[in-house]
Amino acid sequence: MSERDLHRREFLAQLGVGAASALAFSGAGVLACGDARDPLVGALEGLFDDPEAARAIGAAWIAEQPTPPDAEALLTAIADGRIEAARALARSDPAALLAQLRARHHADFDFGRTAEVRGWLLSLTEARVCGALARAGGRG
Repeated sequence: MSERDLHRREFLAQLGVGAASALAFSGAGVLACGDARDPLVGALEGLFDDPEAARAIGAAWIAEQPTPPDAEALLTAIADGRIEAARALARSDPAALLAQLRARHHADFDFGRTAEVRGWLLSLTEARVCGALARAGGRG
């Protein structure tokens, strides 16, 4: 196992811990903030202990794209074209949304849908999630 693999494993472990923490402490979900933000963005942000780091990864990935996608295009891709259903799921059952994203993440690797960002091999789903966060900005 290389040092890079270890760091990636630590990153993914933190991603899982952050998601579990967000779900555990959110009651109805990570989106109970009551603002006008996109609920899907809020749920995705809750996946990370450090959303700013995810945004940095996303910005780096977007910069490498021949036609940089906007936030809505990325959210639509993450939702497999069913963005309103994903938003509803983010509001009502963020754990189910997380399960769907994990399944897509695993399928991406199984089918070679990957993106290299700054030496990290990410699933396309991971890259899109980070990209969507970069485009959507912070909670500010």
